[in-house]
Amino acid sequence: MEHETIIKVSANVFRGDSEDWHYYFRQSKSEPRISGKYLFFSENKGELEKIAINELEFGGFPHAKINTDKHKKGKEYVLCLYYMDDTRKLELANKYKSNPNVNS
Repeated sequence: MEHETIIKVSANVFRGDSEDWHYYFRQSKSEPRISGKYLFFSENKGELEKIAINELEFGGFPHAKINTDKHKKGKEYVLCLYYMDDTRKLELANKYKSNPNVNS
């Protein structure tokens, strides 16, 4: 994954942009083994970015990505949150079910 620029978007979260994706990550000494991926959809990319930054900053997620305008299919953007396994599906669904701008 090659980024043109990397910017700091919160205290511990950085974003790197490619042509197709906005990548969000925390700097870490060790790279976690990832096997879980959680998806959220929204027409509002800003809502997805808030979720990505919040979950990386406070929720223990190491990586996330949101598609760019160029890589958007249809009306919605997609947020992919990555974790070491798939154990947090219900937790995330319950956490964001009241947000009318986001579908999981």
